[in-house]
Amino acid sequence: MNININDDQLKETLKYIVCGGITTAVNLAIFYVLTEMGIYYLLSNIIGYYIAVAINFWMNQIYVFNKKASADALGRLWKFAKLRTLSLIVDSILFFLLVTICGFPTYLCRIILSIIIITVNYFWSKYKIFKNT
Repeated sequence: MNININDDQLKETLKYIVCGGITTAVNLAIFYVLTEMGIYYLLSNIIGYYIAVAINFWMNQIYVFNKKASADALGRLWKFAKLRTLSLIVDSILFFLLVTICGFPTYLCRIILSIIIITVNYFWSKYKIFKNT
């Protein structure tokens, strides 16, 4: 099996990892603060997630995938929002099952699920939302 990765692909992937790391840190920080304030963990997750998604769209649009403001930016935003909402639904269901039903630690589950969601969202973003047309 031969995998060819050029410099541009590597740079894009590294930029996504950095931006994803920043927005994940924002998400986790908001989640932690709200949860520690006594807000139900799933509501804390939703609030932190959407704040991070807003930051993430901007970073992906401009920095990772080098897309300028254009007529199709609104379409990308709509696709991005739909994908991230679907991701949030799947994430919340899994989070609930792991924490409430299975009894796993809340913060550990939040971190593991974040890594999985980031990975899946990268491929969806790259090939469906910010693809070169």
